[in-house]
Amino acid sequence: MTIRKTDTVWFSPVRVYKHLDRLTKKVGAEAIEKESKFKTVREIRLAAIVALLIYKRTNNPAYVQICRDDPPDAYIMQESKSVTGQLDITTLEVSTFIGNTSETFLDQLKRKAPSTFHKYSDEYVLVYELKTYNGVDFNEAREYLNNVKAPFPVWTLLGKKVNGDTIAEFTTINPVTYSSEVNIGEAAFQFDSLGIPDV
Repeated sequence: MTIRKTDTVWFSPVRVYKHLDRLTKKVGAEAIEKESKFKTVREIRLAAIVALLIYKRTNNPAYVQICRDDPPDAYIMQESKSVTGQLDITTLEVSTFIGNTSETFLDQLKRKAPSTFHKYSDEYVLVYELKTYNGVDFNEAREYLNNVKAPFPVWTLLGKKVNGDTIAEFTTINPVTYSSEVNIGEAAFQFDSLGIPDV
């Protein structure tokens, strides 16, 4: 087991979004999406979305922290429901599938697999932000990941707008594929209404 080098301050996903909103007004959404200097911003945004998804699935507030060293990209923390005073920490590594080339999602997994499997342990979750479903076959990906005995789960997120709301389509690929949708704005409002400060 690797000892995680976490900081003492954890941020609520709502606070992350408030900072992101201010930054977006200052530099513009296109700069955040395209410029390499905002890579960390994109990673913490995705971590905040994952934290909201976990909160909705477990009814247990989740907090995020960006990492000083890479890997990993971020941590997500929840208070343990089974052990009083214990914090459950998930280690996130973030990647993106653009889908604008002939390379499929499975191709990208295979291309990154040797170094990825060597670098990450079973304490990791590899999260892909999908820009499209073109070239994505979850059944193929699950079969491949299970065949090579990937020591960590792979999740995907794809955001879409529905009647003005941002909906995150979340899929756990392996070992069993499961998909769900979460209204991010609604989840953030519910989290904020808890009145829990950053810790």
